[in-house]
Amino acid sequence: MRKIAKLTGDNIFPRHGYTQLFLENTWSSLAPTFGRTLCEEIGVPVVKWDGCADATLLPVDLKGIPYIEYIEMFGTYADLPFDWIVEATSKKVGKDKRPWLSRQDIPSER
Repeated sequence: MRKIAKLTGDNIFPRHGYTQLFLENTWSSLAPTFGRTLCEEIGVPVVKWDGCADATLLPVDLKGIPYIEYIEMFGTYADLPFDWIVEATSKKVGKDKRPWLSRQDIPSER
């Protein structure tokens, strides 16, 4: 998070998302973001999922210091809204910053 704050001048990461699954007539929000090793390295709790309830990043780190807060919800999408994400991210980090993924990296529908 410090890298993001240094890059953008604040600590808000625009249009960051998580995965949603529809199982047994219920939506579950999941943040399969960090593996156990990375969680231990940066001092945040491992996200655990019980198969039913939401499993997003916890608001505080292992020391109880605020770590993350989801401040805006944008809805559910059937597919990754790539262009919409890149638009907001580019405004934040600059137009010359290339995304880690490009539209060409997304497989075409078969």
